[in-house]
Amino acid sequence: MTHWPRPPALCPEVGRIGQPRDIAQTVAFLSSDAAAFISGAITPVDGAGTA
Repeated sequence: MTHWPRPPALCPEVGRIGQPRDIAQTVAFLSSDAAAFISGAITPVDGAGTA
């Protein structure tokens, strides 16, 4: 079970709850030529909740 530092609805960093499009945009970027030099990285998509 994942334990968040605080509930996502209360993360003031972004001011909203994450949406499926947030994940989709990250996947689209990582699949693009723009991310060709990124390898072996963990990329959190959490609205800066773990930053």
